[in-house]
Amino acid sequence: MPLGAAETLAALIPGARLAAFADCAHAPFMSRPDDFLAAARDFLND
Repeated sequence: MPLGAAETLAALIPGARLAAFADCAHAPFMSRPDDFLAAARDFLND
């Protein structure tokens, strides 16, 4: 999804957080697994 659309969507969802990864394709959990897991853990542990 384009970053602008993701920002808008995140702003509309209470409690949402947006994590954008540089040099990442459509599936960040595959192309940047360490960064993805760190962001997911941060979100889940809050």
